[in-house]
Amino acid sequence: MRFAGYTKGGNVDNLMTSEQLDQKRRHAWLDFKGAMDKAIVAANKEVLGKVALSRESFLRLALATAQLRADYLQKGIEIGAARTPTREQVHALGEARKAFEETSAVFEALERIIERGYVDIPRE
Repeated sequence: MRFAGYTKGGNVDNLMTSEQLDQKRRHAWLDFKGAMDKAIVAANKEVLGKVALSRESFLRLALATAQLRADYLQKGIEIGAARTPTREQVHALGEARKAFEETSAVFEALERIIERGYVDIPRE
């Protein structure tokens, strides 16, 4: 069993059991984490609040992502139908995948900042 101690002044030391010490550390960690969470939310709100987000821009990104997904899938289907795909087809497929993945990541990031309350939900 571990012991740690502290003094309240005077000549008497008060020893803490490991359970008390762990509880004290846990409370200190939770206090620190709570303060950091508040600071992080405030910092994110300040920085991300500058993002020009509207219902229209959100919908346009969703539609662009859907179109890029469809393009990527179509190119994959075309390659699947080809007996031997050309380098150009494979390259085009890679580019289509990258475009879809990038816009999809942006869309998910926008959803995340709205869910976390970093930006306000766009009004009409």
